[in-house]
Amino acid sequence: MRKIFFCISALTVVVLSWGGATAQDNATLRDILSRKSWKLTIVRVQQDGVTLSGVVEDQTEAVIPEVKLTLTNKATGETRETETDSVGRLRFSKVPPGEYSLKSEAKNFEAVVLPITVGAASPPAVKVTMKISIKESVTTTVAVDSPLPPENNADALRFDDELIDDLPTQGRNILPLLSDFVSQAAQGTEGATVVIDGVEADRLNVPTSSIKRVSINKNPYSAEYRRPGKARIEVITENGPDKNFHGGVGVFGRNFALDARNPFARVKPNSDAQLYEARFGGPLPSKRGTFFLSGERNQIDEGVVVNARTLAGPFVDNVLAGRRNTNLLGRVDLPVGKGKVNMLNAQYVFDDGIERNRGVGGFRLRDQAISAREREQRFQLSERAFLSSRFLNDLRFVFKRENERLGGFANSPAIVVLGAFTGGPSQTFRANRETKLELNEIASYFRGKHELRFGGEFREFHPGDQRFELRRRV
Repeated sequence: MRKIFFCISALTVVVLSWGGATAQDNATLRDILSRKSWKLTIVRVQQDGVTLSGVVEDQTEAVIPEVKLTLTNKATGETRETETDSVGRLRFSKVPPGEYSLKSEAKNFEAVVLPITVGAASPPAVKVTMKISIKESVTTTVAVDSPLPPENNADALRFDDELIDDLPTQGRNILPLLSDFVSQAAQGTEGATVVIDGVEADRLNVPTSSIKRVSINKNPYSAEYRRPGKARIEVITENGPDKNFHGGVGVFGRNFALDARNPFARVKPNSDAQLYEARFGGPLPSKRGTFFLSGERNQIDEGVVVNARTLAGPFVDNVLAGRRNTNLLGRVDLPVGKGKVNMLNAQYVFDDGIERNRGVGGFRLRDQAISAREREQRFQLSERAFLSSRFLNDLRFVFKRENERLGGFANSPAIVVLGAFTGGPSQTFRANRETKLELNEIASYFRGKHELRFGGEFREFHPGDQRFELRRRV
């Protein structure tokens, strides 16, 4: 039997074989093709394969880094190994089609084996959930697998850091966009509740670059919070990588030269906006903990058009309203005891906002403009501890200081002509200073497929300056 190989293309090989000839035959190709006993075989060479990716999490949806992953081909027995990165992502490239098994192994976690089917196209992202296994005097396994967890309700929404970067937001302020997914009927008149790392806040006051994940309606009827899931925005901030140092710097700019003219303005106002952000994180010198730093500076000068009718006739004016926002976040994560099961977390958040020429536009003239300033400092200390294989405890302490000042004392009354104009100094003046202390204790008990959560919350307010509001109209 003799064979001749022809390469038709980079992915196709043609094999021509014939029988009935001995090794001593020196027949030409023409004689070979004239034989009756020959066979044409086309062998198709497979492509390099597809990419298999996903994430590894524990039963509380926290990512698990440094997980050993083994991908085994069931047909050939060939194995490939890798590890998850600092944010729990896994990736296998150039995987040929076939049936595979994916084994996940990590310290203090129970090993998981999942069947994987790879076709011609890339399969959907793989989600591996590992259960915590605490080893004391005996080996025990934590089994927390509810048949229908409230976190998996079909109406829940989740945004990761990659999706947040792609959102069409102005000045990286994602709160107005997230509020569109919150039920207006559920939130009431106070607006949506923002929960940052398990603690309720009045607004989203952390840098956007420090947000790792956002969830809406994660647990619709949880008794842990005051509002239902449709009125709650839960935010999880980034933690520093535990192996290498990572960081980044971003600069964004916008100028009025690319804007269209407001139809009520005679000329385009000199609007301008700049955004500066930076982030940096990595392991601590002791190699037992991590740190993460993030900062954001937003400078916006936005033109506001006044279109009123005064005693002198129609009046049109461009007023430049400016906002300056500074957000800083520092976070340190330290393991308590051996392993990384029990963690101690400390955070500091600084938020400072300044506005000028607020309240101007439409019928309100330039002299109605007021300035505003809001400053908040928050320190948070949290501990997550697995007291046993069935008992999880979360303890949080928050110290918050808020200062707010809006407007100033008016030395003359305002003049209001309905449907025409509003002039004179603004009559609004408000000053407020508060100190808040919060203590949260949430415990979780696991029994088979059931989970029981219970706890309490303590809040104390220390008001400072009283609020003033004065309005005089003529």
